[in-house]
Amino acid sequence: MLDFFCSLNYNCVMSKVHFGIYPLEKDCYIVEIGKSEENDANCWGPGIRDRYMLHFCLSGEGTFNGQKVTANNYFLVTPFTKITYKPNPNNKWQYLWIIMGGENCKSLLKEYGFITETGVGVYNYNNKLKQLMNFIFPENTPPMSSDNITYWVKMIFSYNQTESKTYSHRNIKKKHLEDAVHFINLKYHSGITPSDVANHVKLDEKYLCSIFKEKYGVSIQQYLNSLRIEKSKHLLLNSNLNISEIAYSVGIEDPLYFSRFFRKTVGESPKFFKKNNAKNQENDNDGK
Repeated sequence: MLDFFCSLNYNCVMSKVHFGIYPLEKDCYIVEIGKSEENDANCWGPGIRDRYMLHFCLSGEGTFNGQKVTANNYFLVTPFTKITYKPNPNNKWQYLWIIMGGENCKSLLKEYGFITETGVGVYNYNNKLKQLMNFIFPENTPPMSSDNITYWVKMIFSYNQTESKTYSHRNIKKKHLEDAVHFINLKYHSGITPSDVANHVKLDEKYLCSIFKEKYGVSIQQYLNSLRIEKSKHLLLNSNLNISEIAYSVGIEDPLYFSRFFRKTVGESPKFFKKNNAKNQENDNDGK
């Protein structure tokens, strides 16, 4: 197995590089891992590369296909896709790069959360990455073994996988909550219950109620109740519907239950609410 440590000169800036075959997973391996020095002027393109190349910006800044790249960003070169990357001449970057081969590269990079629409992503573990580089590129010691390099690269990847899964979970939870609120606002007049909402978003009712209250500060039932009260107030003041019709319009079939529910929530019956607020509206209109 080819496995050695060397220095290459890119634009008169020394870069430390490991060449070799470092297996990550089945049909996926590292062929090169390198670290530029600070204030590296290295740029590339426009052109294409034939392998996946993952770059972590450690300091400074630059651009990748016109997208700004700064410390805590990474950018991913995909095979046979035209790319250009270059540093900011006033704030040149330092970066770590990993070149990969094998048929399973794309699925592995996706699993670890490195596939993005623009090719640029956020890596929130720059400090840990700098620490890991001290192990990958030790000063004044023999080069690392293939197994050790594989281990440290997997550590780099695993940090991003944890962040990616957390982010993905947050996004999924946000989507479920948005769907729940949309469904309630759309179907409140149909007599829906929290169970119906949970069935709609395909979540366990207890779990949905928990994350709903965590997000909005009220239970699903309380949200439904408040919405039905606000809608019924609007109908009382802006329509000629009777109490039974208003109750039915907001998803409550029993008008007596609706009246008790309204009185308990608002502090007065629907009839008195309409009468008192109609007078207030008349007074407001007279004063204009």
